[in-house]
Amino acid sequence: MGRLSNGLPALAALTLVGCGYVGDPLPPSLKIPRPVSELTALQRGQRILIEFHLPELSTDGVSLRRLGEIDLRIGAEGVNPWRREIWEAHAYAIPVAPAEPGARVRVETPAGSWIGREVIIAARVAGPTGRFSDWSEFCALQVVRPLPAPEALAAQDRPDGVRLAWQWPDARAARFRIWRRRGEQNTLALAAETDRPEWTDAEVEYGVAYSYQVQAVLRAGDDLAESEPSRPVSITPEDRFPPPVPLRLRAAAAPDRVELSWEPASDEPGLTYRLWRSRDDAPAELLAEQLTQPGYSDRSVSSGMRYTYAVSAVDRLGNESERSEPVEVILP
Repeated sequence: MGRLSNGLPALAALTLVGCGYVGDPLPPSLKIPRPVSELTALQRGQRILIEFHLPELSTDGVSLRRLGEIDLRIGAEGVNPWRREIWEAHAYAIPVAPAEPGARVRVETPAGSWIGREVIIAARVAGPTGRFSDWSEFCALQVVRPLPAPEALAAQDRPDGVRLAWQWPDARAARFRIWRRRGEQNTLALAAETDRPEWTDAEVEYGVAYSYQVQAVLRAGDDLAESEPSRPVSITPEDRFPPPVPLRLRAAAAPDRVELSWEPASDEPGLTYRLWRSRDDAPAELLAEQLTQPGYSDRSVSSGMRYTYAVSAVDRLGNESERSEPVEVILP
């Protein structure tokens, strides 16, 4: 008995050490989601494209493992506090597939019945217990007569790049976005915007494939309406273009030679020159080629003869320019 009595205080001490103060019990989370965020809307052709971000947490900070119904609506009533209930009562539901917490949701709906009106779009989502979040921020969008896609897009290989031209089958003044895919890229990237139905891509590389599409954009109030992209056009630029013609060919006669000089055609790397000569009225013949400097001394001449010279430029791919203006000289 003594040993049992002596052990009781020790057991009690262990019990006190092993237990902590728990405090008042917390109520269970209602798991009401936080509001949908980052809701945006855009008209593209005949469609209204809507995107938003679903919450990951409840209003009391609890992580949500799943969500319930997504309630997305569109209507034409205003969103002033005293009219929000009217909008909610008359707005049309847009079907949305279930999605996980934190997902970025993309939905589209026809624009046809809303043309000429400002629509208000908002979304909310239910939690796992069926309780809905508050509405997201309300997004207003002015819906216009759909923009047609640019037509007859064509690409032309030119010395200054790839020239794009297209037809715009609408009287409204629009801007145009040019989308480009280079080589093995998987997606198109925005290359430029212009007010004219043409644009030259001066950043292309010879031997690389490019694909282009053009899209019209129209400002409607504070919003932008877009067309669908045009049909794509593809091109692989090739260097088939001759260099510029050399300028200001000059000839100075001496008793035993003719000194020739001209201005360089350009500063293009690898450029060389061909020199052409004719005697009296004979056809011109190649006198020298692969000249790297803009000058030459012709020592195969005879006194009293009339010589006519011209020069052309050749790039490293063998493209040859037209010949320069000829110069004539008679040796003394």
